Amino acid sequence: MSTLAEEISSCLSRGRGKALVRLGQGGTAWQHAFDADAAVADFLRGVGTAAPYLRSLLSRPACARCLARPAEDSLAHLLAKAAGGEGEPRSRLRAAKAEMALLLALTDLSGLWPMTKVTRSLSDFADACVEGALRAAWEEVAQLRKADIPLPESGPVPGLSAIAMGKLGARELNYSSDIDLIVVYDPERMVLGPDDRMGAKAAAVRAAQALLSVLSDQTPEGYVFRTDLRLRPDPSTTPLAVSLERAERYYETYGQNWERAAHIKARACAGDRAVGAEYLRMIAPFVWRRTLDYAAISDIHAVKKQIHARKGNPDIVAAGGDVKLGPGGIREVEFFVQTQQLIFGGRAPELRAPATLDALSALAAAGQIDAATAARLSEAYTTLRDVEHRIQMRHDNPSQTIPADKQARAALAVMMDCADLDAFEGLVERELVAIHDAYAELFEAPEPEEAPPGSLVFTGVEDDPRTIETLSRMGFGEPSAVAGAIRSWHQGSIPAARSVKAREVLTGLVPRLLGTIAEQGEPDAAFRAFDAFLRLLPSGLQLFSLFTANPEVMDDVIALCAASPDLAMRMGKRPALVEALLEDDTLPPLSLPAGIGLEEAMDTVRRRVREERLRRSAELTLARADVPATARALSDLADQAVDVLADAVDEDLRGRGADTDAPLAILAFGRYGTQRLTAASDLDLVFVYDAPPLEAAAVLKRVRRLVTALSVPTAEGELYEVDMKLRPSGGAGPAAVSVEAFSRYYEETARVWEAMALTKARIVRAEPQLEERLDDIITQRLIASRDPDATAAAVRDMRQRLAEGQPPRGPFDVKRMDGGLTDIDFLAQYFALTSGAPSPRATPDSLKAAGEAGRLGPDAAKTLLRAYDLFEAVIQFMRATFGQEQPRGLSPAQRVRLEKLTGADGPIEEAIASAQDEVEGLFTTLLP
Repeated sequence: MSTLAEEISSCLSRGRGKALVRLGQGGTAWQHAFDADAAVADFLRGVGTAAPYLRSLLSRPACARCLARPAEDSLAHLLAKAAGGEGEPRSRLRAAKAEMALLLALTDLSGLWPMTKVTRSLSDFADACVEGALRAAWEEVAQLRKADIPLPESGPVPGLSAIAMGKLGARELNYSSDIDLIVVYDPERMVLGPDDRMGAKAAAVRAAQALLSVLSDQTPEGYVFRTDLRLRPDPSTTPLAVSLERAERYYETYGQNWERAAHIKARACAGDRAVGAEYLRMIAPFVWRRTLDYAAISDIHAVKKQIHARKGNPDIVAAGGDVKLGPGGIREVEFFVQTQQLIFGGRAPELRAPATLDALSALAAAGQIDAATAARLSEAYTTLRDVEHRIQMRHDNPSQTIPADKQARAALAVMMDCADLDAFEGLVERELVAIHDAYAELFEAPEPEEAPPGSLVFTGVEDDPRTIETLSRMGFGEPSAVAGAIRSWHQGSIPAARSVKAREVLTGLVPRLLGTIAEQGEPDAAFRAFDAFLRLLPSGLQLFSLFTANPEVMDDVIALCAASPDLAMRMGKRPALVEALLEDDTLPPLSLPAGIGLEEAMDTVRRRVREERLRRSAELTLARADVPATARALSDLADQAVDVLADAVDEDLRGRGADTDAPLAILAFGRYGTQRLTAASDLDLVFVYDAPPLEAAAVLKRVRRLVTALSVPTAEGELYEVDMKLRPSGGAGPAAVSVEAFSRYYEETARVWEAMALTKARIVRAEPQLEERLDDIITQRLIASRDPDATAAAVRDMRQRLAEGQPPRGPFDVKRMDGGLTDIDFLAQYFALTSGAPSPRATPDSLKAAGEAGRLGPDAAKTLLRAYDLFEAVIQFMRATFGQEQPRGLSPAQRVRLEKLTGADGPIEEAIASAQDEVEGLFTTLLP
């Protein structure tokens, strides 16, 4: 038989490798002597000049042995050496890999072997390496565990199988390819030593770890194959080796269409072939579905909308192009083929060919694609695989990118045997365009109004380069993190996406979802908040369907996630709250079903209030609310909750034989009294009864039960915090006071600050007679004659004490800051207490009344009212967005919305500071 040198010489005589021969003859060529005829020697020097990695292989002693043997003999020798043999396994495998790399490069570049022979040979060699490495790994596990684990003298490791995926599975491995494996085991078939206590799972996982090390570790002798085990079921949570039972459960429950596509190429390549066959038999119904797979079609259509493909793409150029993942690249041919196989392969076994070229031929034979398209795609695919190999031969790296450097591209042109660089680039660009045009016909980009800004594909386990570019253009600073999170959604790693249908619906939402997130000002932070929201959802199909039917609701949820992570967390824990965003602005009556008990009443009220409060908070955070109307609605909601629960408490007590006949009034103070509640306000309450002293105990029991019903957390969460410090005698007084004690206290004991608080008092609930009496008492105490100077001094003193005891907590604490909301409230209360006439409770109305009475100048009144509106909008926004927390700063999205809500012409801080200065000056002037 002819030696490899003679086989190469024969190829050269037929015109193959001319460009490399010319390069080897040049004066700048690498100079090295070879025991071969002149043409072969020139060819080898040309190879070494064009490819630095191959130069290092040609310089080794193994090169002479390779040239002296027939190519097929060398291949057989290396397959045997990899599968077993003498010597330490890691060294033996790495030496064999270097010899195989040289053999394949020379047979490929000389044209001795076609691309399919090269890829098949390399794949067979990888199989042998995995087999040898698995045996070595099992021996290492036995030594590590110090267990007598038997291993056959020859043959596979019992119970363990390596499933080849991707290009290795299809036997079309490229020159410097990673290999994708799934390590599966059957504990019933594994043979463990009698003293082994760790069990089959631990042994299998240890073996998989050792397998990775044997194949992938970089030593002074190099590596064998970079090995990836991430195509196993749910790689983020499963060990490196997966039992057959666990794999079956995963694919039955969570398997995705991209995993079906990946398994088209799956085959058992090493280890126990019976275990591998059982795995493939088990997975077959998941991959190949007998009925026309409309779910797969729906999912593919959703993916199609995310693929940015157009015929005649003018941006396709060779220099810097990615021949695998770029437009018109190898991946487009593979995806084109696999989508057709997924849809039609269940009913047509002849379409299930794992190798891409074989599958194209099968699809053409079955009439699924026309023969001319199949032939053109096959030709272009073969050319690009050749280019891919030569890119990798130069430096032994897994790149598929044509270098931007002209000299490096010129070396590739020579290795492709092109006449010059222009010819090479023209060839590559023609093939890329041909593939992309065929691909675009199947995945035509949507119309401009629907089109995403570029490809958005999140299948598989690795980032898609074009998707990363698209995300970067959209403004994401961490595109890989975004892509990884979305892939985890598609993999069912979050409860909301556990069902196949939920994942399919979510896939269709992703382009709009990302577009909306990109508009939030800080896309990465907004995405993290939305991702956190999704991860809290107990399920997702209903919500995703809602988003599909009402995309504006999804937009609102994203905006809320960006502006208020607190709101997002609440919605994530209780997704039914999202539906509240669909309701109109009216406040429906809060009523209870007949016959329910107190606990159920408490839960029902909490659900209803929480939904309404969320809706109002969302409107504020999104800057779509009428601030006074929202405050009034929140206050009316509290009125309803108090009224309904008061009735429920009384009914519960009556059912227990208690007396609830004594008239009881509930008074609201503070913000609740003026009907200016925020989304985070507590309720300032005072309870007054009209009954003899002997009935006081029964009244106090009613009050305590009502306060508990309003404030205690239940399974539905909290309702309101109740503050009763404003009752007569404060915390030292009883929970409820008689009407006589209430009147006497405010007439004889109450200090000025308590009278100030009384200006905001409002009767929420009372029997008519008691309400009338209390209203008269409050009115008489407020219109009582007071010394204006003494009152002003008391107001100033109170303000000073608050400033010292409760300083501002941040730049947006408009309530506590000097010249803030408290100053405006105190001015209104001062005017009310010194007017000698009834005055409105609400601060704006009280200021207007003071202006109409001539006690406040028109300009001063306008200034105070304008500042009040600004501060009230700020505090309502802050409470809705941040709860009781005070932020030190605002995100861009929050700032835009707050400035919109307040109507500020410029930065909100400047508007606050300007109003603050004006109010502080008026406070000093009006309260000298």
